[in-house]
Amino acid sequence: METASPEQAVIGTSVPILLIHGLDDRNIPPYHSDQIRARNRSDIELWNVIGAGHIGAHQVAPQEFERRVLDWFSSHSSNN
Repeated sequence: METASPEQAVIGTSVPILLIHGLDDRNIPPYHSDQIRARNRSDIELWNVIGAGHIGAHQVAPQEFERRVLDWFSSHSSNN
């Protein structure tokens, strides 16, 4: 586990990734998601959620969370 690196894992992948990060996250600083996204900007979408802590995006912005997640899945489905 100590050698696992999300930053390295996304390099060169064509698998679409949605990162949702609370800007008030005290467990994992938001810059971590920025660093992951910087490794593969074409296939990673990042939503930084103002006022959300760790896993708190849905609690802070439930309607926007649901819209963004459903839209992301819809835009990446095999039916497109």
